[in-house]
Amino acid sequence: MWNFNGNNKYSGSMYTYPLAFKAAKDGMWISKPSTRIGSTYCVMTLTTNGDYTDFSVRPDFSTENAKVDKISDWTYDVVLENKNDNSQYLKTTIVQGSPFGFFTLKNSKKLTVAKYRKDVDSKIIYYDGTTLKNSSYVVLKVYDDTDEKNGYPKYDYYGIYLPKGTTLTQTDNSSSSVGNINIEFSSEQKAYFSMAWLTESDGSDAEALAIAKEYKAYAYNFITDTKAEYTYNQQVSTVSTKYIYTCLLYTSDAADDLLCVDLGGRRNIKKKKRQDALAPVSYGSP
Repeated sequence: MWNFNGNNKYSGSMYTYPLAFKAAKDGMWISKPSTRIGSTYCVMTLTTNGDYTDFSVRPDFSTENAKVDKISDWTYDVVLENKNDNSQYLKTTIVQGSPFGFFTLKNSKKLTVAKYRKDVDSKIIYYDGTTLKNSSYVVLKVYDDTDEKNGYPKYDYYGIYLPKGTTLTQTDNSSSSVGNINIEFSSEQKAYFSMAWLTESDGSDAEALAIAKEYKAYAYNFITDTKAEYTYNQQVSTVSTKYIYTCLLYTSDAADDLLCVDLGGRRNIKKKKRQDALAPVSYGSP
């Protein structure tokens, strides 16, 4: 993840499945990695030169490094600070096995979700408002030429989930490019959003739209801590593992579950007990 020789002030590529991330000077890169195949390898890769990066989440200020703010058993909080004011920052929470990346601004209300690769088609296929400007979730479709070349589905789909009252605008967009989705939150207290990889297809949008709608109920359950507890039963020689998540619920109508993805790509719902919005909630595996 990190370059210990000191010449990389940001990060290497971080693989959390199904997403990958990389902290960079221009923001936090986020993508479902493309599959590359050669004579001796078959790998899903987010290269450090950006060749396979779909999006960059960019704060409204300049940075000079990335810092790890917190680590739990399978999460990292990565912070990009304003180089002129370290009280202002973008925090990204990345979670192993979650289809979501969770983003929070501190002392700022503006950021941009920018299409990083300009040489492949991308477009907005759905938003839930009367216009893009007043929408609280948006579905994006991105062409993946590398996956298509290697026999995999050629489109990836992403969902962006925002608090109500957020204002969205587009710049540098065209009929074949999402360009920049500029986000202005209604207040610094509501400056957060999540972004999810939804699915892939060879052209039909129906499954992605259905998944995006399903994910909305989980998109505001921000994971803040994870840990695993182990118990050993000596009589039967078994080890049992309990996986415990703590979440911050940003909406009162958030689902009573947490959505994760297993290594087979299947969606898995983790149950928890209902508590008030904005209160930390802990829950574990059955």
